[in-house]
Amino acid sequence: KTWGNTEPRTCIYVGLHDVKTKESYYIFNTHLDHEEGNREKMADIIGAKIKDKLSNYNVVFMGDLNVNLNIPEERHQLDSLNNILSNTYNHIKDLTFNAWHPKLSKTLDAIYFNMTNMKCKVLNTKLSDHLPIVIYK
Repeated sequence: KTWGNTEPRTCIYVGLHDVKTKESYYIFNTHLDHEEGNREKMADIIGAKIKDKLSNYNVVFMGDLNVNLNIPEERHQLDSLNNILSNTYNHIKDLTFNAWHPKLSKTLDAIYFNMTNMKCKVLNTKLSDHLPIVIYK
């Protein structure tokens, strides 16, 4: 609630190391604020943290970004993240956020990553109001 937002927001992240492949990863997950100014500040802070990890680690950033990623005027609010990682949302057909009514949804969920050998897809499993998105090799 630092910037006057109505709900506390956070970004959680974890560092992982695959002993078999010797690859290391940082996985970030967030739910950005509904307010534009707060969302931009959060994206800047998260982007700076991610940038620190990019030179030594594979990085995945995902979450409900509360921006319609199909509208450039809204997507620009995440420029600090767009400039750091490759956004995969436009490689996933029919990406939605609302699992209960997917045809009424906007594209709010996304996965960004800096690995060229990864793919991602939406699972049509209705566990919550967001459809799960997975990345894999």
